[in-house]
Amino acid sequence: MIGLIEVLSKAFFKIVHVITSLAPIGAFGAMAFTIGKHGMNPCCRLKLIGTFYLLAFFLFVIFGLGMVAKACRFSIFRFLAFIKDELLIVLGTSISETALPQLMEKLERLGCSRGIVGLIVSTGYSFNLDGTNIYMTLAVLFLAQATNTHMTVMQEVTCLR
Repeated sequence: MIGLIEVLSKAFFKIVHVITSLAPIGAFGAMAFTIGKHGMNPCCRLKLIGTFYLLAFFLFVIFGLGMVAKACRFSIFRFLAFIKDELLIVLGTSISETALPQLMEKLERLGCSRGIVGLIVSTGYSFNLDGTNIYMTLAVLFLAQATNTHMTVMQEVTCLR
């Protein structure tokens, strides 16, 4: 039974890998269509999301994780270079789960045991949804702004909860 589950999970991970490899092309196509139809004006409205990515990267990744990495005596920049493909997939799709199979595979190749990788990465994806929640709030605000939908202060506060 365990062998069957492992074979099925590998097949599933390969399917997810193919789909996630094509997702940035779809995102590019959607952006190209939007810019072709409406010009650069919609891109100017993306300042909020761009600010989120920059702040999240510098404050959380470089400063926060960088301090943890330094305490554990490894370079955060070398680790980021190691997972650059997964980071680009996440950036292109805005969904971190799309990089899960490849990240687990890379960590196993790096020498982490399969059980530890499965437990830690899956648990991290399940319980650490701060970035997802912040992004979803910004997405709602962006959509409201893009469609000229007025939101009351109470509705905005409700999004932040």
